[in-house]
Formats: sequence, structure tokens, C-alpha cells
Amino acid sequence: MNSNTVQKAIIAVWVPGANEYIIRTFSQVNFYTIPLEGKLPLLNGETIDIIKDYMYMVADPTIAAHLIPFMPKLKWIQCISAGVDGFFDNINRDRIPKNLIFTRMIGIYGKIMAEYVISQIIGNERHYFKMHDNQLQHKWSKNGWGYRIMSDLTIGLMGFGDIGKTVAELCMVFGSKIVVLVRSDRPTENKFCYDITFTKDLPVFLSHCDYIISILPSTPLTKGMLNGGILSHAKAKKPTFINLGRGDIVSEDEIIRAIDENWISGAILDVFEEEPLTPTSKLWDMPQITITPHISATCMPSLIAKVFQENLSRYEQNQPLLGLVDFDKQY
Repeated sequence: MNSNTVQKAIIAVWVPGANEYIIRTFSQVNFYTIPLEGKLPLLNGETIDIIKDYMYMVADPTIAAHLIPFMPKLKWIQCISAGVDGFFDNINRDRIPKNLIFTRMIGIYGKIMAEYVISQIIGNERHYFKMHDNQLQHKWSKNGWGYRIMSDLTIGLMGFGDIGKTVAELCMVFGSKIVVLVRSDRPTENKFCYDITFTKDLPVFLSHCDYIISILPSTPLTKGMLNGGILSHAKAKKPTFINLGRGDIVSEDEIIRAIDENWISGAILDVFEEEPLTPTSKLWDMPQITITPHISATCMPSLIAKVFQENLSRYEQNQPLLGLVDFDKQY
């Protein structure tokens, strides 16, 4: 038997039905289920004594961070989400085991989040919410419904990993122009280079977009990235800001300021600085803002199992795993 074979593992997943689905799917792995309260593990002396010898884990990143101090032999964590900021927000770096392998979900959320982006852009351009309001009022009006089609639009992407590339591909199917904000030059052999404009200049990026879409993770480099009046560089085109990455890239006050100052025309927000969004937030009552409750892509048991299956096979064959997290970059 391969020395890397995973024979037993901790499972700590908050997604309804996911624990049971994964346990059924991977009958060759003996899973020990951690009881949860929300996204926190419920630990007692017996559980702590059991998990101290476990070397593998399938878990939510926040839960994994809380379990690490009790798992000194841990070798590999398969995270159930694409974002891993919950892990780094809840652990001291010196508590992370040396040579720990940490993998996140990859290759599954791109299409789901791209569907969210396309549906929101088309709904916004074709005034679906306003039409629905008219329906509620029994009001028939054919005036004022002019709209742009996708091929009229320049879509700006902040974040060009697995998800960002999929969003770009789908937008290009509809004929949209794509501008991508990057931190470093892209190689000319990249298959997207002939269809996408890359720039490292944030003000230039903002000035070219009809829609600004953030898919960025939460890292020390991205927190507050759109604060401090930087969105004023977007005022020529007055784009719509779509955030489905992490909420701390821009404060609520800065979004409100950007709308009040007419730098942007509106915002479609799936993520926020604090979640859930407080009932007293001014964002709820602004007609220029659409709010969704962090559901642009949901963790589905079958998708978690799909990624774990691929990485489990690779791990057992000593092959490189997909979605490796860089502990320095924190994504």
C-alpha cells in the first residue's frame, strides 16, 4: 500500500448533508465527524484524544484553523471553499504545522459564479427589477427601457485565477471586451492575451470599465484596496461595481460615497465587510444597490466530493495536488 494512502480522516463540514454525502462516497476512508456549532467545532476531552493522531482533514477553513492546535500529526487539509481567509483569520502562523499541505476548492466555482455575473449584468441592463415593480403596480409602459447588450460592454476583472478566467471566457462568448487588473506581467503565450487587455495600473483599469467585478480573495494586499477615493477614477464611465470576492476590499461608507459622488452608477454586492449585513446598514435602502446574501456560489456536497476525489487520487499517487494554498500569499 502506498505510504500516502489516506485511511482515515477528520470531516468537519457545515454544508447541510455534505458530511453524509462524502462519507457515503468515500467508503475507503474512515471518517471521524466533528460536531459543530455554526462554524466552530465542539470539542471535549474524548474528541481531542481521538483526533490527535489524525493526519488528514476535509473541512471548512475556519473550522480547520480551530482544529489544528489539537492535531499535531496533520499532513493535509482539503478545504471546502475557494476562499481561505477564514483559515488565516483564525490561526497564528506559528501554529501551522511544518510542511502542511493545504488545498482549496478549484475548478468548480468558476461557471457558477460566471452565471451569477452574467445574470446580474443582463438583469441590470434590461431593468428587470424596475419592470417587476411596474408589474406589482399593474403598470404597462414601453418607455425608458433602452439597454446595452453584452457586446457593448467592457468588463473589468479584479482577480484572474480559476474563477476570473471562467468569468472572462463566458463574457467573451457574448462579445464583451475584457480588461484585467494584474500585479505582474502576463506571458505572451497565455491563451487569453489576444482577447484580453491586462494592466497593472488601477486608475487606468477603473477608467475603462462599464462593470468592475472583484473576485479577489481577502489578503493583506487586497484589504481596503478600493478605499481612499480611488473609485473617482471610474467617474468618466460611471460603471456598476460587482463584488463577489471578499467584502473587505472596500468599505460600506466608500461604496455609498462613490454612488453619492457619481463615481459609479451602482453596486451589486454579494459579500460585505461584516456578514450577515446588519439590518441598519444604509446599503439596504439605496435603489442603486442590489444585495444578495453571499450566494453567488454555494458549497454543494457533490462538488466538494468531486474535488476531494481528484486530490485524493493525486495524493495517493504522489502527484501534485490541485488548488495548493500559498501560506505567504494566503490564497
